[in-house]
Amino acid sequence: MKLDLDEFLILLLRQLEGYTNWTEDRHIERILRAHPEACRLQEDMLETFPQQPFSDNRQAASPRPALGPARVRRLRNIAAALLVFVITGASLFFFSSRGEQLYASTAPAPEVTLQIAGGEAIRLGDTNRTIPVKDALLSTHSEMLRFTAKTAGDPARYNTLLVPATRLYSITLADGTVVHMNAGSALRFPFAFNSRRREVYVEGEAFFSVAPDAGRPFIVHTPQGDVTVLGTAFNISTYGNRFMLSLVSGSVAIAGRKGAQAVLKPCRAAIMDSGGLLRETDFESEQVLGWLRGQYRFRQQSLREVCNVAERWYGVAIRLDNKELGQLKYSGILSKKEPLDIFLDKLRSNGEVYGYYYDTDGAIVLKTHR
Repeated sequence: MKLDLDEFLILLLRQLEGYTNWTEDRHIERILRAHPEACRLQEDMLETFPQQPFSDNRQAASPRPALGPARVRRLRNIAAALLVFVITGASLFFFSSRGEQLYASTAPAPEVTLQIAGGEAIRLGDTNRTIPVKDALLSTHSEMLRFTAKTAGDPARYNTLLVPATRLYSITLADGTVVHMNAGSALRFPFAFNSRRREVYVEGEAFFSVAPDAGRPFIVHTPQGDVTVLGTAFNISTYGNRFMLSLVSGSVAIAGRKGAQAVLKPCRAAIMDSGGLLRETDFESEQVLGWLRGQYRFRQQSLREVCNVAERWYGVAIRLDNKELGQLKYSGILSKKEPLDIFLDKLRSNGEVYGYYYDTDGAIVLKTHR
């Protein structure tokens, strides 16, 4: 029996919320017997939200009280992140398989590059291979980089992983922390952390699953400020001059460059404006974490924001023929599995975008009138 992780996640959520029937419970049991990764996902979810005992005789059992909206949202956010971790253990199943058409262009996608401290630049490519460098032995597997430091190394020597437009990539750091990187992002990291703290620098967007280490805090430096954690999972986005940190589990402390500070609890996000002010809000995992599985979900977002995402994912420039067009609101889904023309047709079907054309420099221009 092939495991459909999306279906299994929905079943687990329904069971945790008390809504599954006898047949669905038996189906969950069969999946757990057949798939070890499903067992790990269930164990992690039950540790976070212990399930109340229930009777197999559902009609005789008293109904379970409905969960409040905040608790349901927290369940879904935690489950979404746990799903990412389980899939990561299964050879990054959530990234698109090789045979699928990801982009409209037939030109080869730009390569992920590792800039080694000291100057050497290595194109990582998509093949599985082992690459010896001065301070470490690199191992690439599809869209994942792992490495083994040859010696204790110099924590002051930082390497830079550059993920270009159209690409997604992941890296496991020296302490076991896993970082999933979105298109158009960069991560600076050492091959070995020092004995007091673990520090990295990120620009763009990345999801961190930080390995616990009470004696060495993990610090993420961004252009807008610093994030300090001990062991947690969170998404951080610094595209443009925007900062948003969405916490899935654990706790983080944020210190902005202009003095703003905040300590976040799970399922809360911190957004910093251009003036350095921080505000907290809830977040929806489908919107914030969807990129990890190759999807962006937009809900009443400006067309300019939507086009910014499409530029990174498809590697093309998108211009609007007037400023008012950029303020229009758009709701929908952008999938990396879909060619560029499908995305553009979706924009056109929204009603406000009449059409598009390619400019002389190759950029796409969206039109609002005939």
